[in-house]
Amino acid sequence: MNHYEIVWQFKTANFTVELSVAPEYMEPDWVGDEEQEELLRKINDGELLYFCACVSVRWKGKEVSSDYLGGCCYKSTDDFRRDPYFYSMVGEAIKEARKYFAALSIPKIRAA
Repeated sequence: MNHYEIVWQFKTANFTVELSVAPEYMEPDWVGDEEQEELLRKINDGELLYFCACVSVRWKGKEVSSDYLGGCCYKSTDDFRRDPYFYSMVGEAIKEARKYFAALSIPKIRAA
């Protein structure tokens, strides 16, 4: 089981958007065999972080939406936050949160 650690938060009056990370255990399959050995050495030596990322939207402490991305490999989580992947994940999590709240709308009962 992966244990996620919150590394960034953005709070509004009603919502919190969080980036959490957990170690990635699957070997990177997005590089060639020659590059993989060097990449794994850098990960094992702590030169690079290799993690799963989760961006979630919380309302009153409850997670209402999230978006995940595995196989993230960066010098730091700050570097990841500058990548378009992060912005895409934030947008997706917010879009899903909007869907969640739209589904909660209670239809009005019309008077006879």
